[in-house]
Amino acid sequence: MAQQISKLDIIDEFKQLGLIDKGEVSDFDKEFLLSVYSAKLAGKFDCQEVANKAKGGFKKNKNSIQEIYAIHELLTEMKKNKLEGNEKLGGCRSFENSESRLKQNCVKFIAKKQEYEAFLSILGRDENLKATARRLGVENADAVKKVLLDKKDKLEEKFYSLKATTFSEAIDHLVWLSARVEHADEEKILTNVC
Repeated sequence: MAQQISKLDIIDEFKQLGLIDKGEVSDFDKEFLLSVYSAKLAGKFDCQEVANKAKGGFKKNKNSIQEIYAIHELLTEMKKNKLEGNEKLGGCRSFENSESRLKQNCVKFIAKKQEYEAFLSILGRDENLKATARRLGVENADAVKKVLLDKKDKLEEKFYSLKATTFSEAIDHLVWLSARVEHADEEKILTNVC
């Protein structure tokens, strides 16, 4: 009886990192993630290019989750082949450094995400806009709105660029983690068979 090789639940891993909201994944996040995965597979990842696509909006793809998993599997096989013979897939210092760096960057991303969502909340509701104007000592909430709208495009671009960069880094780490998990499972299977 053949044993099943462990697979990471990639979407769950992104949720655990705080990069995707828990619960139902938004279509936007699915498409954003697919865009980064596709660029990485093509070897043409450019955070600014992904950010520009996000600003323009993604075409809805009903198979995006399946495509994400398929690309992840391909990237994992490529990583296993690249590391084969050059370094142990098991315990290695560079993997641990990658994990530590990713965790730090996820914390930064989450903080920026909260700032960005707060900014959108102010713009999205008149009572929030009026309260912000009062806190700033400005009587005309429309003037505050105009200033915020002028900053919105630049903030959106920076946020999407950061999101693409953080997603890319998470993908690299999770591909490496997947390669390690599969390698460990293959070693167990070979040990049990022999």
